[in-house]
Amino acid sequence: MTGRTLDACKQVPRFLWAHVGAQVGVTPPDMGTLNALYDGRKDTLAHHQMLAYQALGFSPMAEHQRRYVTRWVKERLTGQPSRTE
Repeated sequence: MTGRTLDACKQVPRFLWAHVGAQVGVTPPDMGTLNALYDGRKDTLAHHQMLAYQALGFSPMAEHQRRYVTRWVKERLTGQPSRTE
């Protein structure tokens, strides 16, 4: 998990569809984007994302946690020659 949800407009790799389908015991969809799968039903997409968060035990970051992480990242990047380090 990357810490963020899949973008509804970007291509979802076929192997990811196959893996998820195998995990839940269904045939994976042939379409490549979440946007195509949900076909404009953004409320359903958001609801499914929240169900996935809850099933995995994730919760949204509190404001003080977000500030801490932002400050930590800025401190780590200060003086670094590139963002990849």
